[in-house]
Amino acid sequence: MWSGASLRLEALDIDHALPWSARPCGDLWNLVLASRRVNQHEKRDQLPSAPTLAQAREPILAWWRTAWDADAALAEQF
Repeated sequence: MWSGASLRLEALDIDHALPWSARPCGDLWNLVLASRRVNQHEKRDQLPSAPTLAQAREPILAWWRTAWDADAALAEQF
């Protein structure tokens, strides 16, 4: 989500879009796919900047549709 690069399964992390340190929230809407390198070494517990969030908007919305809306039970909760 944050780098715009294609994600590979072997280098994938689940990241809190709004970090736990800023807002302790494990809700589904706050979980996104991220590059392990970016998540663990660049973003870490920092809030994404407004331009980064704007750039990630469409990939995040696509992720939500794919991950949560595709499953009826999750879509209802989400």
